[in-house]
Amino acid sequence: MGQNLKNAPLYFTIAQVRFNRLMVLDSCIDKIQEAFRLLNYPDYQETQQAILSLSIAPTDKDTQIPVRRILQYSFLNFDRTAGFTLDQNSLSFETTTYQTFESFSKDFFAGLDALLKIVKPDYIERIGLRYLDAIVTEPADKVSEFLTSSVSGLLSQARSGLMHSFSETSYDTNSVNVLARVIFKNGKIGMPPDITTTNLQLLEKFQKIDGLHATLDIDCSMSKRELLNIDTIIKYLDIIHDESSKAFHSLATADALASWS
Repeated sequence: MGQNLKNAPLYFTIAQVRFNRLMVLDSCIDKIQEAFRLLNYPDYQETQQAILSLSIAPTDKDTQIPVRRILQYSFLNFDRTAGFTLDQNSLSFETTTYQTFESFSKDFFAGLDALLKIVKPDYIERIGLRYLDAIVTEPADKVSEFLTSSVSGLLSQARSGLMHSFSETSYDTNSVNVLARVIFKNGKIGMPPDITTTNLQLLEKFQKIDGLHATLDIDCSMSKRELLNIDTIIKYLDIIHDESSKAFHSLATADALASWS
């Protein structure tokens, strides 16, 4: 993010736009699938997501918690390194081969444009951009030197017995909500528990990681209810990216940036 890093630690990126619910979506899915296939996302999958509807009610041992099930549609490229996920309220674009923000956003908006030619929501509610970086050093116990000392916790005391160390900061700036997490742990890299739908393949260099490392999770978003307009979404995504980049460069040390350049 920001400057182009030749050896960037970035292993997963997702952009999402949320909009008003589209009940007609299921009846249009054949046309949508063909549109994404023509954009080189031929791997089509359907999954069901269960949503619990919780409410305060008198206790009754026979009462069951109502569950609403919605369909999610995935359109992945041949290598399963990039793809879209669509449901009645959102469109997401994910990749494990991020190069530049310009190329990433171009691919995202190509998919959004294809969708809007078939079915068009009335308004947007939220735009988000999330980056996951795997911070690894040699030797491994130098990993804390690649991130600002304020997120290291008791890492130096834990050493080889570390189970995990977690730091989280949330703030608002320039109409963007920034949520930055740093997790130190031993083992393989993985996905945060709230990212449950991805079917993408990680690059081999990240699959090989198995030891002490840090995951840098920067999740930025703007929540605005506005009439849907592509130019507005482009403008907001640019602003969100700028704040994501600022957060990344605030957490990464000069030694880290030099190592990745």
